Amino acid sequence: TTRAEINKLFSAFTSIPADPVVEGRKLKIWGRTLLVPKSTSRVAMFNFEDLCGAPLSAADYLEVTCTFGTVFVCDVKKMGLGEKDKVIRSQFKMY
Repeated sequence: TTRAEINKLFSAFTSIPADPVVEGRKLKIWGRTLLVPKSTSRVAMFNFEDLCGAPLSAADYLEVTCTFGTVFVCDVKKMGLGEKDKVIRSQFKMY
């Protein structure tokens, strides 16, 4: 499955023993806390709904991309016009 392949890639990117995977890392942004489900100091994995379905701002997405060189976004579903706000928020991962 696609999820299994993403998990394999995530494991390959995070296989450095000196930088172990942390579950539930808290990223502080302008006095708020963004919970990162799985990450090392340089690689993060989010569920699409948690990242793009949440009321986050551009500052939140910038902080994610500045903190982590690689960001995996999983479980992206097909969206229609009724969910265009999520599509717009998801554009940050294209860069």
